[in-house]
Amino acid sequence: MRDIALAAIMGVLIPVSFLRPWIGILVWSWFSYLNPHQQCFGFARRDVPWGEFIAIATLGGLVLTKDRKPFIWCRETILMILLWLWFTVTTIFSWYPEDAWPEFERLSKIILMTLVAIPLIQERARLRWVLLVIAGSLGFYGLKDGIFVIATGGTYIVGGPPGRTFVSSNNALALVLNMCMPLFWYLRKDEPRRWVRRLLTATFYLSAITVAFTYSRGGLLCLACVFGLIGARSGRWILVFPLLGLAGVVLFAVAPEQWVARMHTIQTYEQDASAMGRLQAWGVARQIAADSPIVGAGLNVLNRSETWEKYAPELGLRSTDAHSIYFGLLAEQGFVGLGLFIAMALCALGSLISIYRAAQRYKELSWAADYSYMLGVGIFAFLLNGAFLSVAYFDVAWQFFALVPVLKRLVARELESLVSSRAGAWAAERTGTSVAVTPSLPAAVRLRAGAAAAILPRGDRRP
Repeated sequence: MRDIALAAIMGVLIPVSFLRPWIGILVWSWFSYLNPHQQCFGFARRDVPWGEFIAIATLGGLVLTKDRKPFIWCRETILMILLWLWFTVTTIFSWYPEDAWPEFERLSKIILMTLVAIPLIQERARLRWVLLVIAGSLGFYGLKDGIFVIATGGTYIVGGPPGRTFVSSNNALALVLNMCMPLFWYLRKDEPRRWVRRLLTATFYLSAITVAFTYSRGGLLCLACVFGLIGARSGRWILVFPLLGLAGVVLFAVAPEQWVARMHTIQTYEQDASAMGRLQAWGVARQIAADSPIVGAGLNVLNRSETWEKYAPELGLRSTDAHSIYFGLLAEQGFVGLGLFIAMALCALGSLISIYRAAQRYKELSWAADYSYMLGVGIFAFLLNGAFLSVAYFDVAWQFFALVPVLKRLVARELESLVSSRAGAWAAERTGTSVAVTPSLPAAVRLRAGAAAAILPRGDRRP
């Protein structure tokens, strides 16, 4: 029954994705993050390449539609494309091409659809829909598993959907919910529908419970940081840390013994096999980078038993991963790939800080301050929590990076319009007539207009 229902839904959504390719981006995001086919048991799960159908329909619609904007060329998109090209180079020179090329194909689909979204969602309403789809798709698991945790008293470890997805493991689910916590919190602020506001609020708190009971130690620490950053923006710093401490005390008091024992291993990591396995994997990654510092060893190198037999035969490990964004990139992409990735992340965070500062000056841009802050906290959570997980190619993170240029363009255009209208009002007040904005306006007005140029993507700046 589930298979037939999903087939019927996709039978409608795929043609719509062709006719309205920006909706195809929503469908792609929904399908990639919710993974509805993993909830099926028959042909819809095993035999139908739904993702390929959605991508083909969206790309075909992109070619034919006039409803698209120019691509945004800025530092974030340039670095993303350079990284994609570098992945191609490292795959060509990979140590195990039979493993690297299938992973490269999967990664290329993610990056392609991420870049395709940029010319299609350059409207504020569409950007909001993308964020709502991300929040709803991943929040489904936070909401569902949070209810399950309450019903069972936290006895069981919760995880994402079954199958080979990015969020199937408990640790990955903790990471993605930490990334989405700011979305749940800030999207509800200007949501006109009461039921959606209540749903987002419930998802926020239940997702926090879910993160705690994924039994992920890194996820719990990251959750505390995310709560601290969200609480700090309210201006009530003095209350943030006492409330976090109180929540921690309550959590340790009501949690089952196995959960408490798991969290206590943070202090005694030398005695924990999982923690020591991470340290050993990082050591192997460093050795690989020392042997191939420029191009690394290619995708999936740490999943090969031959790698462990060569670099750590005494450990008896035959299949694992890097357990870190940074060490994984170092082993697979070399120092060049790691440097490009860190540069892209830092540029995205820098742009979001610039947007936030510019938006705070104007009441009309309060929405932009919320959007920049929630994306910034989400990327920060990815970089922090991902230090202990191999999630460098996580599709949600790449979509967050791609949304930064879109937000820059939207805010810069709105800021230019806002500054122009205020400058025109200033000129009219001085002369008694309505005049256009000219270079003769006072320096203060020109400086404010410069704020728009400071965050505007280079290709969109006007003289």
